[in-house]
Amino acid sequence: MPFDVDLIPIGNTIYKHLKIAELSPQLLITGYRVMTDTSSVDINNLPNIIENTLIAPEDKPTALWKHLLKDEKFGIVPFFIRERLIEIHAWDETFIAWGGEDQDIIERYLEDNIYLCRSPQLVYLHLHHEENELWNEPELTEKNRLYYCNKLQKRLSRKNFKYQT
Repeated sequence: MPFDVDLIPIGNTIYKHLKIAELSPQLLITGYRVMTDTSSVDINNLPNIIENTLIAPEDKPTALWKHLLKDEKFGIVPFFIRERLIEIHAWDETFIAWGGEDQDIIERYLEDNIYLCRSPQLVYLHLHHEENELWNEPELTEKNRLYYCNKLQKRLSRKNFKYQT
């Protein structure tokens, strides 16, 4: 399970995540994230912080439309089966810096009758942090998105879909 250090599982999310994944080997179980504007949390104040969170960008209407109708897949903290990761050659290291690599691995993982299941019972709090300029350079992000879209178009053409950016 790839787990970003800026995520905090809410409640017993990791335990529930593991249990659901164990019961569902044909599903790639992922969760959701909510965004906070704080870079650290006081556990005693967690309920108040959670009340003031925002919906993550991947669940906003424009991104959700692509998930539902354009075959883009995304999820937070996917619980991969090791053998399947090896079979698909895991992460594509052509991606440099930010953008597209998470969607790419999830979409390749889902081929061959494995299905994505995002559970609202699995929620992670995403801590705020400043962007790293070297990691999120616009040129690299654009290059990653183009590379991702080309790979996606090839996958979709095998399924007779057309993807437009």
